[in-house]
Amino acid sequence: ENLFASLGLQQNPRTTRFLKNLEETKTQLDGDGRLGRELGKKKNAVLGYLFFTDKESIASLTPAKIADSATRIQGSEISLLKGNVTRGAIPIGLAPESNIEKIYKGGLYSGFFNMVPDPEDGTVRRVHLLIQYGQNIYPSLDLQVLRHYLHADNLVVEADENGLIYGISVGQKFIKTNNDGSILLDYKGPVETFPHYSIYDIIQHNIPKEKLEGKIVMVGATEVGIYDLRNTPVGVAYPGIEVHATLLDNLLT
Repeated sequence: ENLFASLGLQQNPRTTRFLKNLEETKTQLDGDGRLGRELGKKKNAVLGYLFFTDKESIASLTPAKIADSATRIQGSEISLLKGNVTRGAIPIGLAPESNIEKIYKGGLYSGFFNMVPDPEDGTVRRVHLLIQYGQNIYPSLDLQVLRHYLHADNLVVEADENGLIYGISVGQKFIKTNNDGSILLDYKGPVETFPHYSIYDIIQHNIPKEKLEGKIVMVGATEVGIYDLRNTPVGVAYPGIEVHATLLDNLLT
């Protein structure tokens, strides 16, 4: 409207219609905003985020940017803890790289998706379920997905008398972990042991509803150029998203 006024053009039904169309077009082109709104229509999605764990990776981040990102993971921390966890017993995050404002509000829960290969040969054999950031302990994406799937109200972390992790309760399910809060993976087979579906085919309704209904659906990239491929005992180019599917399968079965 200000532009029309500055150009000396008067307000009339045609300009009103044009401005309305312009606003609708802007909304349609805002993919992030549309995704956030769609996620918010039915609180059924668990969103992932990343923790930076080395000083080099946060060297370019300002304190303000770190603080801003941290506000978007507030509320996802572990609220029930039995015992005291010794600092350093589980991996430590130095800063979160969380979802942007438009998207994160649409999710039900959020959890980190960090993956730490074994240092000896860079192979992913285990996944950590907990990371400490500041004074709080945060759950992994897999724990949060499991929490939603099992309709659990809370996650409860238990520490032993030495301050090491003993296990994690998800509702009525107890997960015995390694002392650092990790789980050794039992891979079921090579790539695509779990069904893969193109997101395009899902959007175009080319996948029968019964293929996905009532199931946990992990959404992630599998193309080589995305660089989310991992070295695992069952393959050297194993999609990171299928590592998470493997862990969830292990925890459920």
